Amino acid sequence: MRSSAASNATSHERSTESSSPRPPWESARNQPEAPLDIHRGINAAAERFFAVLKSEIGTTAWPTRMQARQDVFWWIAQYYNRERIHSTIGYLTPHQARTRYRQRLDLAA
Repeated sequence: MRSSAASNATSHERSTESSSPRPPWESARNQPEAPLDIHRGINAAAERFFAVLKSEIGTTAWPTRMQARQDVFWWIAQYYNRERIHSTIGYLTPHQARTRYRQRLDLAA
């Protein structure tokens, strides 16, 4: 018969092994919904961007693929990056945030 101390040590070793930290993709292999959730977390910024793009451009049908590319590029370059406010940079446009940043750099120099 084993002592209770030896038994506790063995059960502690087992619980330590099973609760060891694993990367999210390792621990989620046996759970069908988990990998999708992991990818959503990793790609949150891209998903948010494409949701905004889709909501603002909508389901426009362009006559050619080239015209669609030009319109999407214009939207990104002219509107999304210059005029649209972003909550992550204090509800400023990226252009305003860049200008303020450069002004602070000039003052520091």
